[in-house]
Amino acid sequence: MGRLKSTLGAFRASTLMEVIVASILFLLVFLLSMELLVRIGFTQPEDQRLRTETDRQSCLQEFRNGNFPAGEYRRSYCWGEITVRIELYRNLQSVQQIEFVTRVEKENRKMYFRVLKTHAAYESAP
Repeated sequence: MGRLKSTLGAFRASTLMEVIVASILFLLVFLLSMELLVRIGFTQPEDQRLRTETDRQSCLQEFRNGNFPAGEYRRSYCWGEITVRIELYRNLQSVQQIEFVTRVEKENRKMYFRVLKTHAAYESAP
């Protein structure tokens, strides 16, 4: 079996400095591509996500603590809207089911959340 010969001639060995420079260049290209992928993945800024979550929590507390009759309510915000549906839970007069539907307009995304609450008129009854 004979030796394999390159069509370009003999390969030269690289110096240590060339290897280090090439490694740094590959590392930089890799880091830049990962940063680009992360930025593409997050379309909504972090402060917008925080504002959405804060508004959702305040709306949740408002309807949990308040005495609202059955029906549908809407709250509009700069990022989207929250629709709240209140109805009796399994036709029990003492329990309300509160369903929150949060719709974020820019992301075309919906979040659902349900809460069961004892109706205020029946909390003081023995």
